[in-house]
Amino acid sequence: MPKRSPQVIADKYSQFLTAWETHAPSATFGGLTLAQFKALCKPSQDSRAQLEILLSQVIGEQETRDQSDTLVSAAMINIAKSVRADLSVGGDNGALYKAMGFIPVSERQSGLTRR
Repeated sequence: MPKRSPQVIADKYSQFLTAWETHAPSATFGGLTLAQFKALCKPSQDSRAQLEILLSQVIGEQETRDQSDTLVSAAMINIAKSVRADLSVGGDNGALYKAMGFIPVSERQSGLTRR
């Protein structure tokens, strides 16, 4: 039997519970009463609730990270421009500029091709 997805199991649980509560709340099936079945399912339901909370927190943290990354990117652009303009560290031909991941002007190719 193929493994069911968590959502399918949750939907089926809800359907079982509603039907059992509506049609035979005092009956015993599979050796379980309705209360025992609910108790058996409680850890699963608690885990689902906890996962929803965690997912919400992850989404919030991702949004915070994205906003911070926007500020960091803007700062890095300004720093790179400052390094290019600062001749005391070599400007756009210096080792600092290259170490930051940029190609120094002296190492750039002209783009001219001859056939």
